[in-house]
Amino acid sequence: TDEQILGLDENSIYWWRVRYRDRELNWSTWTTPVSFSTGASIAPANLLLNEGSEDSLTNWVVIEGIVESLTDGICNGISPYAGERYFAVGGLCEESPVGICIQGVDVSAYADSIDTGNFAVHFGGYLSNFNGSDLPEMRLLYLGQTGIELGSSSTTSSQNSAWTLFSNWDSIPAMTRIIHMELKGTRNAGTDNDSYFDDLFLKVGSNEDGCEPMVSSVTESIPVTRLSVVPNPIESVGTITLPPGSYKELRLTLVNSGGLKINCPIQYGSGQISFEKGRLAKGIYLFMVRDKGALIGSGKVLVE
Repeated sequence: TDEQILGLDENSIYWWRVRYRDRELNWSTWTTPVSFSTGASIAPANLLLNEGSEDSLTNWVVIEGIVESLTDGICNGISPYAGERYFAVGGLCEESPVGICIQGVDVSAYADSIDTGNFAVHFGGYLSNFNGSDLPEMRLLYLGQTGIELGSSSTTSSQNSAWTLFSNWDSIPAMTRIIHMELKGTRNAGTDNDSYFDDLFLKVGSNEDGCEPMVSSVTESIPVTRLSVVPNPIESVGTITLPPGSYKELRLTLVNSGGLKINCPIQYGSGQISFEKGRLAKGIYLFMVRDKGALIGSGKVLVE
């Protein structure tokens, strides 16, 4: 399995470890951590200044409402994603229903490339709120030499209560000379405006990262037979009908939505398996049937 890891800092040392699940869904122990280092980045530089609010609101202009630079836990806020501070657009210590701030980035040095109409901008950052109600939003505004707006990007928003990375690409309109990154926070519930931003970025140039992709040696997936339970939702006993075959060592595994294997009374018959609802908690369960270790099929069952 190949995994693409984004957001690594250049000239830094990292540590990694892995663990896996076997075919019975048992977790292995973690591997011994191993270190690796990154070199100089070939990616374009971040053109934003004070991208994580570490220097309060320097380089940002408040257009509407209240915008604050907060540290961990102040005014009952959250922890920054990175560093010591984060942006609260709409405010916590003081609040406003809507908060908007911008930072203007001069891209006139790239005018020749921009005016071809094929020059890209890569932008994003970490967004969060407190309880899933208030709305942090981000977009770019493209301005010409005289300040006339030439267009805008689509708006990125999130109502996740955990820090979530958003990474977007857009084409810069020809004749653009200044790009405004606009942060907006809208209060939808409560008193505070819990619209948070951290570790923002704006980069211009190709979306090619220059890295050679790793290719998995697995070229095709193995089809898995979908099995059904009758009745579903089960009332007291569920029955799984198996595909035709000669089975010698059948085994049924039930897994809850949290990935934990669940035990329940099971009876293996000729061409079918029955299991009792018993004390199974309400929810959706994944089941897998194996014979002598080989996967026969899988499916889902609902317990109400």
